[in-house]
Amino acid sequence: MTGSDRDGGRSRQTRPGRGSRQLGDRIRKNRIRLGLSQKHLAHRIGRSEGYLLQVENGRTDPSYTDLMEIASVLEIDVVALVSGRQDDAATQSGEQLAAQEHLRRVVSAAARADQQVIDHLRRLLADWRVLEDLIGPRALVPLTLPVCELLDELSPDAPGDVRSALLCCDAEYQQFVGWLCVDLEDHRRARMSYERALARAVQGGRDDLAGYLLACQAEQAIVQGRPDQARSLAQAAQARRRDLTPAVIGWAADLEARTWAAHGDASRCRRKLEEAREQLRASADAGRAAEPSWIYHFTEEAFLVHEGMCLADLGQAQPAIESLDTTIAALDPGRLRDRAYYLSYLAKAHVRAGDPERAARVGQEALGLAGQAGSRRTIGRLDGVCRELRRWRNVQAVHDFSEALRLVGAP
Repeated sequence: MTGSDRDGGRSRQTRPGRGSRQLGDRIRKNRIRLGLSQKHLAHRIGRSEGYLLQVENGRTDPSYTDLMEIASVLEIDVVALVSGRQDDAATQSGEQLAAQEHLRRVVSAAARADQQVIDHLRRLLADWRVLEDLIGPRALVPLTLPVCELLDELSPDAPGDVRSALLCCDAEYQQFVGWLCVDLEDHRRARMSYERALARAVQGGRDDLAGYLLACQAEQAIVQGRPDQARSLAQAAQARRRDLTPAVIGWAADLEARTWAAHGDASRCRRKLEEAREQLRASADAGRAAEPSWIYHFTEEAFLVHEGMCLADLGQAQPAIESLDTTIAALDPGRLRDRAYYLSYLAKAHVRAGDPERAARVGQEALGLAGQAGSRRTIGRLDGVCRELRRWRNVQAVHDFSEALRLVGAP
């Protein structure tokens, strides 16, 4: 990572290398829409014309601070600029502009961090959580890392209550980065991010967030094929249940169930699945608004998919197929990453049912979606499906699936 231009306040760092060509194209189109030259836009954001040229050509990822300033000059919402969904949020409200202007003053050291900054960054994280489900992790990693760096810079100088809130906000961002890296199969960076998140949650006095982060580490261990480690972490999270809300307890129980399924222990798996189901009901009865924002992903839909995954791991192929088929059919088609991951388990269930042709075709569909979403985690799952299909290598659909997987460079 190299430093680039400085604006007299805190440094703004860029990450040379392959940027997002789609993002660069959207910046160029919106610049032209307003009749601005590259030189003029670069001047407005305090950068060189050469730097902006690299961003527009997709050679460099802009930092979050730069992206925020570009969006302000182009009169477009940051999330709309990143996602391309400009019809939903083409212009910023006065409140958004005021919040971004205040954050710019804080970044340039002209003002101190306060609750307004924290609220703005949490709203942004909520948008990015939704966006990640739609476009996958790759485009969001270079945007979230600079926010983590910014929060690290702001928290030491902040007064007591604000410092605690900044640390907790930082923990949430670090957790999000960790999850993005798990999906990209960058487990070293994911582990580092989760460890940082856990440290910041403890420093900020949020035992509930610390318990949730143990469950996040359990999920990573599951993805890495380490069920014993995952079970230990999931149980450690559940041991903190007095600090946790029902949905978080339910998710930790759900994760433990998946580790028992991986070991073929149907009885213990069922007990934990039932506990997870009961906790979800308790969460619904209390109202989801009472749950912390970070457990947004554990819903009835997610639970049903995980139940289907457990059934597939336990070799109960037909119930797994029925469960996964029902859930996938109801899924928003725009959620490419989730659809690809769910299909990878459906493909596995078809293997266990002795239907190699159907398994290969479902796997092929999942592979195409995983490629679009940039989900290396799903591609890794599909590589496991392909290995199980080797005994049917003479089936044409299996051969085609294997070749397609080889071309994308499965892990």
